[in-house]
Amino acid sequence: MSHILNHNRTIFDVKLDRSESWDFFLAQDRLGGSSLIDGSLTERCLSAYIDTNDESCITDEGLCSTGTYFWDEAVNNGLSLYNIGYTGVDNGLIKFDKYTISNEEFTKLFTSSDYNIAEGNMRLILNRIDGNNDIFAYGNRFTYENDTKIAELNGGFFQGFFKSGCDYHILPSNVGSGLSFEFTFKKTDEVSDNSYTLNDRYPENKGTFFYFGTRAENKWWKNYDPTTAFEDIFNDYFADDYFSDGYLGSCETTNYFVESEPISYNNDGYISDGYSDEDDCYGNCSGSSYYNGKETNDYNVIITYPEIINTYWHNTVWATTNGGVWIENEDWTMNYKKPGCHKRKGDFCGCKDYFADNYMKKRYDECNCDIYSNDDYSKPDSALPSIKDLTTSDGHSLTQANVYEFKTDNKFILFDRTCDGFTADTWVEGSEAIVTDIRMPKDENYFITFHRGCGGLTADRFKHVNQKYNVLSDLYRNAFALQVKDDGSIGYKYLIQDCDSEEQAYAINSGFSKPNIITDNEWVTVHVVLKPIGVIYGKETIATSFSQKMMIYIYVDGKLVYVSDEMPTLNLKELNDLADKQEGVPFNISVGGGTQGLSDVIYDDFKKLPDKRLPLEKEFGGSFIGYFKSFKAYSCALSLSEIRNNVIFENAFRLNNTIY
Repeated sequence: MSHILNHNRTIFDVKLDRSESWDFFLAQDRLGGSSLIDGSLTERCLSAYIDTNDESCITDEGLCSTGTYFWDEAVNNGLSLYNIGYTGVDNGLIKFDKYTISNEEFTKLFTSSDYNIAEGNMRLILNRIDGNNDIFAYGNRFTYENDTKIAELNGGFFQGFFKSGCDYHILPSNVGSGLSFEFTFKKTDEVSDNSYTLNDRYPENKGTFFYFGTRAENKWWKNYDPTTAFEDIFNDYFADDYFSDGYLGSCETTNYFVESEPISYNNDGYISDGYSDEDDCYGNCSGSSYYNGKETNDYNVIITYPEIINTYWHNTVWATTNGGVWIENEDWTMNYKKPGCHKRKGDFCGCKDYFADNYMKKRYDECNCDIYSNDDYSKPDSALPSIKDLTTSDGHSLTQANVYEFKTDNKFILFDRTCDGFTADTWVEGSEAIVTDIRMPKDENYFITFHRGCGGLTADRFKHVNQKYNVLSDLYRNAFALQVKDDGSIGYKYLIQDCDSEEQAYAINSGFSKPNIITDNEWVTVHVVLKPIGVIYGKETIATSFSQKMMIYIYVDGKLVYVSDEMPTLNLKELNDLADKQEGVPFNISVGGGTQGLSDVIYDDFKKLPDKRLPLEKEFGGSFIGYFKSFKAYSCALSLSEIRNNVIFENAFRLNNTIY
């Protein structure tokens, strides 16, 4: 290379022409990449492409990628999830009507549902999220603009998982040498219909349009011995038909969900004059009572509406005389002083009640009612199982923490002198066994516990039960979201560990652009590029330290609008529990929203509402209000020219917004 001052002669003469304004970017862009901007789709490392205007992407359940583009390292040896009922009821993958389903039908859904994806199917599948508790509205539907089919989002979004075990992995689960995500959407508040959504509970999360990580904490934590105490929450009561039926089958999936029997309602809802007397539906217990430890005279029992008539034994809905709503359940109880009031709230002996099965068995036994219970219209319902009696398909208890499995042929482990252990006589060379154990606490030493002294334990006599569980450790660097705020700024939220906090033990790392980057009622194409910081060797980025860092670059319509500081790189992972107990939970993507967390969690008693607030719900529970057209996932860091090509490509239907 020649000297820039070639014999002291100035060979460069740069002048700034102030008649025009130019933006200059200094970037370490992709080596060898084309700088040609011709509006063609960038296909390099395109791993999933969803376009709502492509009918192959529309399913009864929601959306799936086109099937044309795949991650070059994708694996699908056939996926079968036999415990999906335990987790699929929480986000609406498995949908049921809690007001009409019987105990027997719910138990089948909860314990016997399965979910299958055919071998070789590499398409990203995103289902409409929903909630069986009817707490929030999750509205979304498909509509048209300029003859283009788009998704209208009003509190709902689309969610799916891209990895499960070793046999199913269709998108990168970590940054690697770079990741890129592209979205084409239009922000607006015009589609709002005043329904109660996650945004109403968590307005600071409104505008969340993407989530990447685990969709929920370990739902079984309440049966363990958690190291963190979580705050109480009281859910108001809502009951509307937000979604129509039709969530099963499509996109080469098979969902074996037990459907409830169809029920014919009368013109006035769940009840008619023949089922309920006015005296049974109205009551006025205006005497003194206690509410949350304080005496009050301000309540009336209200069970006149269809959805309220159909609330069950320990979840009765009350309304205060000043218009408030109280829910009576196991954790939120009103104790009545006035004689007769307790009978009014649920124990009245109205034999013309709509209820006619074992949801109200105690009442009917006491009242000697026989409506629809001793003839051919119905049969007695079964009792709900206890969570302590439920197991995975492989027989593992749902209430035992720290269980893990591994496959081994190690004779030091398998020849253990127990009844089930191998011996030299029973061992077949080349055999492997799946061994189950419980992780021991950090303060317990097996070498001391197991000895041949009088007080020592042996493998036969040792029954270790370790229930300690750290819920938050599952979440660190495993929850990442993108958000557009009401002021038009765009940015990210990322959950990391806070080593300096004694109480919360986690922190939200976030960063946003200046306001007015995103304008209401205008289509934009957004690119988010995650780049690792390290030493590049060929195509790979090698970490310079154990705590590898990354940076986030956000582009709007091909213009760089935000660059983050360095931060710990993503570390998406499974929960610290058996895979059978968390099917479909880790390695999730949500488009059009964040995550519900455990805000709609369902346990064995499906009539009971959630009563605890955990971090994912609190920090990422929100959704995008507006319209969505396309989503692309790339397994590399896109160059600026590739980003601008895609902007022009997606701009084809945006006649009023030309991108250069």
